[in-house]
Amino acid sequence: MLLLTIPTNQRGRRHLACAGVTRDLRAATDLYMFAAEGGHAPAQNNLGRLLLANTGREPADTGRALVWLQAAAEQGSTAAWFNMGMCFEWGVGECAVDIDSAQECYWHAAQQGYQAALLRLEQLRSSCMQQQVTNKRASAALGSTGTSLAHATAVLATIALQLLMLVAPCPCSRRRLQ
Repeated sequence: MLLLTIPTNQRGRRHLACAGVTRDLRAATDLYMFAAEGGHAPAQNNLGRLLLANTGREPADTGRALVWLQAAAEQGSTAAWFNMGMCFEWGVGECAVDIDSAQECYWHAAQQGYQAALLRLEQLRSSCMQQQVTNKRASAALGSTGTSLAHATAVLATIALQLLMLVAPCPCSRRRLQ
């Protein structure tokens, strides 16, 4: 079954990238779903990314996206570990901001040589102390309005991540699938 999922994942990628076919998000989602259900880690990661990005077809589904990213990460997908780290770092959708979990996800990806994860890990570690101080000062200054500021920040982070995932190339597209 796994051998059948590799071409399906590649066909899904072509539908997203308009490579020889018309851009069709529904077809891409269906193809990724078929391959992901067959246990293909790159397809699970790609499906997770697609579900995180509000494609206009339906609202972003962060709950399902995280399930697929986790499944891919458990199979050793560095891209999935990195994408989960981004979700935890920015607090996307139902995923609360959790810098410790973000660092853990980035660490798993960095251990496997994923350079972007290593960079994010270093940046998080260097700014973590400063951010904690800033958050405490902001909470003290804002008092009860801190909750609305946190909500606004989470919404902006979700939008930024959705834009990044639509614009940034899929990291796994740089290497040939096995």
